[in-house]
Amino acid sequence: MTVDVIMTVQGASEGTTRAIERSPALLGWETGNTDPLPNANVEFLDWPFTHDDPSLEDHIAAAKEHRPRYAVAPDIEGDWTLDRVLDAAAELDEYAETVIVVPKAVPPNRVPDRYRLGLPNQPAWGSDGSWPKWEYADWRVHVLGGSPTDQREEVGAYTTVGSVDGANVAAYAEYGRIWTPSGQTEQPNRSYYERIEASLTNVWRAWNEPGEENCRECGTRLGAGYLCDDCDTLTVQQPALADGGATDAE
Repeated sequence: MTVDVIMTVQGASEGTTRAIERSPALLGWETGNTDPLPNANVEFLDWPFTHDDPSLEDHIAAAKEHRPRYAVAPDIEGDWTLDRVLDAAAELDEYAETVIVVPKAVPPNRVPDRYRLGLPNQPAWGSDGSWPKWEYADWRVHVLGGSPTDQREEVGAYTTVGSVDGANVAAYAEYGRIWTPSGQTEQPNRSYYERIEASLTNVWRAWNEPGEENCRECGTRLGAGYLCDDCDTLTVQQPALADGGATDAE
């Protein structure tokens, strides 16, 4: 099954939105931030956990408007009890293909199988109630944040990963680099948005096509990364969508 790779934009960023859309990755948006571009295809709706007073009503309204592939329910912690979060998840389930539930304050096995477990992977955004990775071993998970390398090598070693999100590739692009499975590589002659596109493509291919090492345009064998030294292509073949009928329980 395809592992979906997601990058969330802060709002109506034309360049970043188009870079994500040109790659095999999915576009994400955190409700409560500046609205995305009017014609943007929002496939991942993140709960506004960075806001002081997030609105469930606005979050559900956004899910109804965008009908995303994924919607994240409020984290189970603090005032958001298990029962309260599951009620919210049931409402989101009316509009999203897959609802992600993040069990910070309860063991992962308390979340019903019909939802995908969210595994926090960014210490700055986690909480003391998060569970070790091996506690998620029996479920297909969504990995919330962290570097692409850590998502694959650390989380992927303990769990079955169904989807990942993160924005680290934007930081790499800011410093003139792209991500590859063997490390970051300097690409100073590429634009910021081309570097984002290339990194996201590399991340997607690392999860879904790890054996494909030839350029899709000219056939030249690639080294560590997506860019071809011979034809210098950035062209991407869009991947097939993930099967919609799979369940998240393994």
